[in-house]
Amino acid sequence: MHRDLRAADGGATALVVLHRGRDQQGICGAISAAGWHVVVAANGEAAVAQARLTLPRLIVVDANLPRLRDGRHPAQVLGRLRDGNDRAELVLVATRNDAYVSGLASSAGAKRILLAADGTATGYGGTHERRAPEPVPGPEVWIVDDSPAIRLLARSAFQRTGWRPTEFEDLHSAQQALAEGPAPAAVVLDVYLPDGNGLHHAREFVERGAAVIMLSNLAGPEQVEQAFAAGAIDIVAKPLDMRSLVARVARAVDQASGTDRLAAQNTAGRGYSLVTNGTATLEAI
Repeated sequence: MHRDLRAADGGATALVVLHRGRDQQGICGAISAAGWHVVVAANGEAAVAQARLTLPRLIVVDANLPRLRDGRHPAQVLGRLRDGNDRAELVLVATRNDAYVSGLASSAGAKRILLAADGTATGYGGTHERRAPEPVPGPEVWIVDDSPAIRLLARSAFQRTGWRPTEFEDLHSAQQALAEGPAPAAVVLDVYLPDGNGLHHAREFVERGAAVIMLSNLAGPEQVEQAFAAGAIDIVAKPLDMRSLVARVARAVDQASGTDRLAAQNTAGRGYSLVTNGTATLEAI
């Protein structure tokens, strides 16, 4: 176990809230073995309520938890709780360190990202039990377009293929969501929006790790050049073929994953410590 996350004094409280498919027994056992008094919350709402009562020194929260009613991820709330001037140490648990997880860790102030596979319970005495994995939320895509028809059709197309689409009718609302939480895996961004030109703001989303795909009625050579200069991976001309759009967004995210892997290698410089799944992972919290 990492030295600076051992319990500083006997019985210090660690709050753990995990996705149902995660190895709760193994993770909690490793934390307990390091000297922490482990309290397990059933869900994000319960974790926030418990944390406000007990003010834990260590909080281990799963990236796959659903958002709270106010739209924030539980980690973003838990990471801001303080005991006097001290914040709890926040550890984010995830299956992989992709753009979504990295953005969530940054916005929540996580000290570490713990990589752990879903559906595997690591027993004691060398035994392993295999359980059916819980469904894992698909990648999130933001659809930023002032046309209700396009948003409706795109949302349906993405939902059918396992994506989690979120709609925005203008640039400002998407920028506000970006400022308040993690970036999605992809942003489908219209060029001509009521409150601005998407080309002039694409880099805001790119710099947060999202793969940006521009939409335009006039996807000529000059606009294509501007889109690529702004960091967009693709530009799609209207009218849209929704199946083609979904395929191009998926390809753009795959293309951007090379950048994600490079970012993962550099997370130590931002205060993260990446570990792998298994017994060694649990002992390295």
